[in-house]
Amino acid sequence: MVAIIDAGNISSLLSNRRNDKTKAGTWSTSWRNREWRTAKPQVALLLNTDGWIQWLGRAEPSRTVSDRDTLIEVSEIEEIETTLYATLASEAKLTAAEARTLGPISVDAGDKLIDTLTSFFPHLEDLVEWLGRDNIRISPNDDHAIRVNEQRDATGLLLDISGVGRRELRQGRFNPFEQLPSFLASQLPRAVSEETLIDHDVNVVPGMEAMRGAHVDWRIFQNANNRLYVANTNMEPLERTLGVDVIYYNQGDNSFVMVQYKRMINKRATGTKELWYRPDDQLYLELDRMRGVDELCIPAPDSDFRLHSQASWVKLCDPTAEVDKPHELIQGMYLPRAYFEALLDSPDCRGPRGRPRLGYSNVKRHLSNTSFIDLVKSGWIGSHGASSSNLEAIIRQVLTDRRALVLGVKLDQRLRA
Repeated sequence: MVAIIDAGNISSLLSNRRNDKTKAGTWSTSWRNREWRTAKPQVALLLNTDGWIQWLGRAEPSRTVSDRDTLIEVSEIEEIETTLYATLASEAKLTAAEARTLGPISVDAGDKLIDTLTSFFPHLEDLVEWLGRDNIRISPNDDHAIRVNEQRDATGLLLDISGVGRRELRQGRFNPFEQLPSFLASQLPRAVSEETLIDHDVNVVPGMEAMRGAHVDWRIFQNANNRLYVANTNMEPLERTLGVDVIYYNQGDNSFVMVQYKRMINKRATGTKELWYRPDDQLYLELDRMRGVDELCIPAPDSDFRLHSQASWVKLCDPTAEVDKPHELIQGMYLPRAYFEALLDSPDCRGPRGRPRLGYSNVKRHLSNTSFIDLVKSGWIGSHGASSSNLEAIIRQVLTDRRALVLGVKLDQRLRA
């Protein structure tokens, strides 16, 4: 499905938003409700002030802004070779009425325009197909897709914490239903230079020895000031793992954080309008391991003060997150391990049968994606003093416990100079 949108001069806006992790590649405009009647995503052909197609994007109605108008959000905008829209419409043999239509156009007219555009520029076929994809929701019973999506989320989390940012994930083509061994395996192929960097640095990246014998996919993400090594690793196929752990190790700051992902239960499964997390027997074994991790961390000196200096956290995740936008994080609650255990023991966090259950209504205090990322990135939370040998032991235990690991390592460039 295709929509024609007169975007005018948005070049400056897109340029200013390039480094904004929440707004990069996005633009919005209001539209009359009667002229935009579909809720399905559209491949947006964005026209500049002179009537040339200058950008492609993905357009969807966002919210009502008045009795007559709806806000249309255009995301994943990419600049392309310009072509005059009037010429494209003529070559596609659109009628005069079809060529004058703005907003969503008929399926037949849209197909003609896309066929003509991709005949002019064949390299745009993959981009157009990606922008026109349906919104994806993962079934709570599809363990493989759930694990891959959690790995995707963990990778985005690491990118934000490290200062690299999630922008590069916007360029990825992510389908959680492909039977790939990991999220990183679904990303664009690595360049030769990246392979060389990995080969050169692999022996100095902490934790590598513990991964021998496991499936490992590596990727380097970087910007002008930061370089992050990310690995997706597991000893068993994803659908047979028991969950995802994410570890961020900053060698230069001597900082270490581990987050264990836990799924809340879909509201339809509980018969209520809430999402709930209910512990199983496996959880208490995992909490023992997390306590052991926290015991490895020494108190930070006054000069390196932390609001919370233990490493282990839990993220309670929305189980039905949309994954059609690979750069967006799964919504959820971040809880320090000790606080999480206290909540499990609290009489305020019990279900009708007296068993522990945690949800937004009874866990009033928690960290969101944004607050957790900001605090780790600023050094306010996270362990102090976890050595490379500690990291080896922790990774080995994670994999032994049949969990899939997403590891992010930010090396100290001073040690590599």
